[in-house]
Amino acid sequence: MALLYPMAIVFGSLAAGCANPMNVIHYDDYLACGLAASRAGDYDRAAMCYSRAVMNARTGRLGPKDESRALYNYAIAVGMLCYHDLARDSFVEALRLEEEAEGPNGGSSSLRIFELARLNLDTGHYDQAVIWYERGIPLARSMAVDRSDPIGFANELDDFATALEHTSDSARAAELHKESAALRAEHPGALATFPARRYPTQCAKS
Repeated sequence: MALLYPMAIVFGSLAAGCANPMNVIHYDDYLACGLAASRAGDYDRAAMCYSRAVMNARTGRLGPKDESRALYNYAIAVGMLCYHDLARDSFVEALRLEEEAEGPNGGSSSLRIFELARLNLDTGHYDQAVIWYERGIPLARSMAVDRSDPIGFANELDDFATALEHTSDSARAAELHKESAALRAEHPGALATFPARRYPTQCAKS
């Protein structure tokens, strides 16, 4: 991946100046470019487009919500390319921006928390995964995700349990597996409304 992408994330805020309506247009165009590339599985192009969306959000002073959205999608793209540290840092910053915009208990914040949990789980950082699941699961309960997407919630409980098993907390893991099994029994044949994204650990990096 060209160094342009992470450098845009690190140094984009240094270029911030007067608001420019053109930045809004460029932001929308680059975000659409990134979304289309992501749907096509072209995460290298997606990362490039999202990084430019982040730059336009910052230089155009679009606000934390728009910057968070672009940075969140950038983190997904680089995570799928196995740039896990960059993805992790970008998710954390996207979460900080989202909490600035909507507070710590919003739905968009929960998306960033669960991506951090799964990214750490999939890459073997189980202690960190536990920390993020301990934030995410109570938030999801408060949003009644166990009712709106019971299978998706059950999957997250099982992932949390897996992280706990790797940190020698088998008792809590067993409780979570029991809860997830009960949810599946209550909804036989149901599928997750929003299947969890899994992050690869081996990629051919350019």
